[in-house]
Amino acid sequence: MNNTFGWMQLQSASVKESSDFYRQLFDWKVDHKGMADDDSYTEIDAGEGPCAGISHNTEAPPMWVPFVNVENIEESTAKAEELGADTLTEVAEIGEGMGWYSVIQDPEGAVLGLYQPPS
Repeated sequence: MNNTFGWMQLQSASVKESSDFYRQLFDWKVDHKGMADDDSYTEIDAGEGPCAGISHNTEAPPMWVPFVNVENIEESTAKAEELGADTLTEVAEIGEGMGWYSVIQDPEGAVLGLYQPPS
């Protein structure tokens, strides 16, 4: 469904520490998606399938970023900019046919991700 919240993404300096914390706090299942020696990405399953992820980021403070599902990532990102948003992450393909995303900051400073699923 478009224009609804569909994913949460935690940006963290330590994916392992964050995933361990939330796994223990909420009894979530975590699935490490990086290489064996890589601290890059973990997917979270809260009991009904994947619903969130934790990605490695040392360039920004740790924070949860909600993602809204959109029909057209390019149009939605451009419309956000027209309405005064700044684009923090340009439109990018997630890889392996998983869709596209961008991250914006609204005129008040709130951060929001946009996600277009694959067709």
